[in-house]
Formats: sequence, structure tokens, C-alpha cells
Amino acid sequence: MKERFFIYLKEKSAEAQFIIIENDPPPPSVADYATIYSFVGNEGEEGRKGFF
Repeated sequence: MKERFFIYLKEKSAEAQFIIIENDPPPPSVADYATIYSFVGNEGEEGRKGFF
């Protein structure tokens, strides 16, 4: 079901930009067609420190 959700967003990507806030990583196949940023907070080493 989770993978189908991302496929749906891919199909709608020409109409809008999507920001998904989720604690679990997306299915590996999503990396084939999406840009994924991990927000790691102040203590994280790899990823973005914040959203704004």
C-alpha cells in the first residue's frame, strides 16, 4: 500500500509538488523517480539539518 501511495504521487507530479513527513523511509524503488531529503535535526550527520 505504501508503494502504491508513492506511485500515485508520481502520477500527479506534473500538477503539484509534494512534501511527505514520515518517520519511516520510503520504499527503495521511490529513489528511482523522486528526490528524497532526510531531515536529521541539529545532531544528525547525514541529511538536512532543517526544513526552513
